[in-house]
Amino acid sequence: MLRSGSNFDKTVLVPILKPEHIGEHMAIDEKHIGGKFYTVLSNAKTSKVAMLCSSIQSNELTLCLNKFGDKLLDVKYMTLDLSPTFKKVTNINFPSAYHIADKFHVIRHAIDAVQDVRNRCKQEVLKQQ
Repeated sequence: MLRSGSNFDKTVLVPILKPEHIGEHMAIDEKHIGGKFYTVLSNAKTSKVAMLCSSIQSNELTLCLNKFGDKLLDVKYMTLDLSPTFKKVTNINFPSAYHIADKFHVIRHAIDAVQDVRNRCKQEVLKQQ
């Protein structure tokens, strides 16, 4: 359990903190569990959870990740979604790691882009009729 903020106004729960699960290829994502948002840091090769933190705020995640110390320098690749928060957390805490956008979000953005083009084409055809 960590306290964040200058006045220690919020408690951040860290039910899982396992430095032994840190590897070269890690993944970070958020999960909604029991009405709260959590951040999950997992080993992309073994699927073992290294950290479960009851926050999705970058400053609070950095506090949680600081508990791993120099072990974070072992991470060479970080898979993350396209959120600015996780990009910031990865830049700060995993300075030597390459960022990899997770395939779910890449595919979702591609499908959305194709749908936008499809809708524009449909509107143009309807105007011409």
